[in-house]
Amino acid sequence: MPTFALMVLRIPKKLLKEIDKCRHRFLWKQDEELTGDNCKVSWPVVCAPTSRGGLGITDLDRFSHALRLRWLWISWADPRRPWVGTTPPCNDEDKAPFAAATMITIGDGSIALFWHSSWIGPNTLASAYPAFFSHSKRKNRTIRDALRDDTWIEDLRHGDTQPLLQQFIELNHLIIAAAPELREGESDIIRWNQEAKGKYTSSSAYAMQFQRWL
Repeated sequence: MPTFALMVLRIPKKLLKEIDKCRHRFLWKQDEELTGDNCKVSWPVVCAPTSRGGLGITDLDRFSHALRLRWLWISWADPRRPWVGTTPPCNDEDKAPFAAATMITIGDGSIALFWHSSWIGPNTLASAYPAFFSHSKRKNRTIRDALRDDTWIEDLRHGDTQPLLQQFIELNHLIIAAAPELREGESDIIRWNQEAKGKYTSSSAYAMQFQRWL
C-alpha cells in the first residue's frame, strides 16, 4: 500500500518507523502486545534479503530510496516528460547511489551533470570534493555549461576559498586531463550497471543497497 506514496513523496522517517512498529508487532505477536523478549531476530536482519540471511521483509527506507531513483533515471531516459526540469523528490542521499549505479558516456555534455554525474572516475565530483561543491553557486550545471569558458570556476568565486587553493589546483589539473571532447549532436548516454540490460529496475536499485551487508 505505501508503494505509490513512497514513489512520489519523501515520506518522513518517523512515519516509516510507525509503520515498522505495526509490522514488527504483527510478525512476532499478531494482535497481542509486543515486548522485547518476543523479538527473535533484530529488525535489520528481518529486513535483509534471504540470500543474505534475512527474512526478506521489505525495508521501507531502502525501498523508498530505490523508488525515488526512478525519477533520476527517467529524466535521462525520457527527457520529454512534462515534469523534467522541475525538482524531483530526490536529495543527495538519492543522487549518490544513482551515480554509483550508472555509467555515463559523454556526447555533447548537455544532459550529464558536472557535480552529480560520474564522468571522472567512479565517484561524482560532489562526493569527491564536497568543499568545492558547497561553495558552488550553481550545483546543477551540465558538463557542457560548466566546462564552457571554465564556468565552474566562476561559480566558486564567493566566500573564503583561500584554504581550498591546493585542492583547487589538484581538481583543475584533473579536469583538464580528463575532460571529454564534447561531440555536437550526440546525446550523453547512461547505462544502469546493476542490470545486464543496462536499464533501471526498482528491484536492482533495492538489492544494491544490501551489497555491503555483513
